[in-house]
Amino acid sequence: MEERIIDKDALRGVKVKKREGEQDVVDALAPEAETPDEAENAAYVLDFPEGEEDDELVGLTPTQLQEVLERRRRAEREAREQCDALCASADAALAAGTFREAETLYLQAIACIAEDERAQIGLWQARTHNYTSPDVLYDGDMAAEFARALPAARGGVLQAFGEALAKERGALSAEADPLRRKVEAAQEARRGPFAANRAYYRVRAVVALALVVLFAVGAAVSAAYILRTRSVAPIVLTASFGALALAALTALCVFAHKWYVAAGLCRENERLASTPEGERLAALEERLACLGLALGEETFRPTEHGAEEAPAPQADAPRQ
Repeated sequence: MEERIIDKDALRGVKVKKREGEQDVVDALAPEAETPDEAENAAYVLDFPEGEEDDELVGLTPTQLQEVLERRRRAEREAREQCDALCASADAALAAGTFREAETLYLQAIACIAEDERAQIGLWQARTHNYTSPDVLYDGDMAAEFARALPAARGGVLQAFGEALAKERGALSAEADPLRRKVEAAQEARRGPFAANRAYYRVRAVVALALVVLFAVGAAVSAAYILRTRSVAPIVLTASFGALALAALTALCVFAHKWYVAAGLCRENERLASTPEGERLAALEERLACLGLALGEETFRPTEHGAEEAPAPQADAPRQ
């Protein structure tokens, strides 16, 4: 069996293998066959790197393969032309100081080619108002997006604000560390009494529920004897058990409500924002997380404000 790689296109390698059977393709670059049978037994087999199989190219004839590759190259050229045109318009808007318009145009350019360096650099230049304001980096979603930006785009922003952001991060950490210990100590001090209070009302609610069931059963059994005897005892017992069941039901409602409130206090105690100091700590933690993302020092951790974790910096999507 003969096997040879032909680099007709930079995107894919094409192998030629000799096999028995019908001829699928004639390889113009292959050496001339020694016999007519060998020429008729040549066939193309597409060879893809592991994990990069392209089903669209499998089983195509040379003409079809050429058409698909040409269509892809044409789409790439069109995307490049559109991206360049959008970047040119965005550059003009950026120079005119209309940063919102420039940001929109750069985003459209990135939609054409995700990893276009010019578009990403311009996008963050527009978002930072030509490197004069880092406010956008204090938003959790924006900070996460910045963490995934190309190094060239991050470099321009960090060159302008990196030193100031690092200093602010140090100052905020110095404030947050003792405050965190204080808030955690207060939470721990409240945790025990709150848990005991919840357990207290839970037990009483369960007991009240059991009494409701017991008294209801007693009332039902007593009522069953009312028509079987002329004695007033079943009537008295039925009324008594009914009254007790009603009283137990009232107690059940009271204890169940207090149990619900006590459980809510336990949950609230675990939230940082449940106290003014905890709310301040939550704000510091979120700001520190954004600064960590901007400086490339950590991934984003969820906070009280619902920000999501960001993956490690990487390209947003493959080039179209």
